Amino acid sequence: MNNRDVAAAAAVIAEGQRDVYDALFDNNPDAMPSFGALFDQARISFLSPPEDPGGDATARTAEYEIERDGFIFYVRWMKDGDTWMLFDF
Repeated sequence: MNNRDVAAAAAVIAEGQRDVYDALFDNNPDAMPSFGALFDQARISFLSPPEDPGGDATARTAEYEIERDGFIFYVRWMKDGDTWMLFDF
């Protein structure tokens, strides 16, 4: 996001959500660094264990908390294979 690279930023967003963020970034690429800076201040608030702790960790969820102007946003990442994807913000 700091490089205003819409394609690279959209690549880590869950496929079903990608169009929304792709349009947002395309319409205002100069806002991307400030959006990315929000993630720098995020604190993890939840991490699910793997579906099978001894096996593949493909069903994991991580939730981060971001405080902005007294309001708390939650950002949810889900693991798809070996890649964490932004699922909800």
